[in-house]
Amino acid sequence: MYSKSFRDKLVLQIIKDFNSSLNIDLQIKKSLEKFINDKKSLLRLKRYHFPKGFEDVLLNFLRLNEEKLINISRLKKNFFTNLRVHEKIIFIIMEYLKILNNYKKSFRELFIYMLINARFISANRVLFRIADQTWFISGDKSLDFNYYTKRLILMKVYFLTFLFWLKNEDTKNLNKTKVFVEKIIKRVLTFGKIKSRLKGLL
Repeated sequence: MYSKSFRDKLVLQIIKDFNSSLNIDLQIKKSLEKFINDKKSLLRLKRYHFPKGFEDVLLNFLRLNEEKLINISRLKKNFFTNLRVHEKIIFIIMEYLKILNNYKKSFRELFIYMLINARFISANRVLFRIADQTWFISGDKSLDFNYYTKRLILMKVYFLTFLFWLKNEDTKNLNKTKVFVEKIIKRVLTFGKIKSRLKGLL
């Protein structure tokens, strides 16, 4: 009950059951009850695995997704290493969405919950972590003055992509979303080139 593998099962169950209209602590309790009936054990387990409540659930869900993405990039190493940086970014975003596709209904509820409860700081932290991990997996480990700029831009890309995916995507292979992501990345690249040229003129 106190192992990492069991905690991972709990995290995925809580995310799967997520409902924006219900109390967060009650939701965690209900999801845990699917594994444990004893009230004392349930409370101990909740305190042990999720002392900060849903914040811990969310962080562990992000960690699980990060582990999956790293494994995917390793399994497809020959293909992945031959991609350009922007192609790696697109690949990672699409693989991330494939993971989230199994929890699309829950993700929509989570999105609504953060908007209704004005959890903008938490939302930004989540987006920053996703963007940071995406750059890391893509092979960019630099700590230059563009470090935060690159992550802030990618946060916006992820935010717009999530919105599009939730609202417009109706295919399992995510074709519509992929076209959308490619368009956004192309705009970012174009903007970057224009910015570099302007710097050269100054």
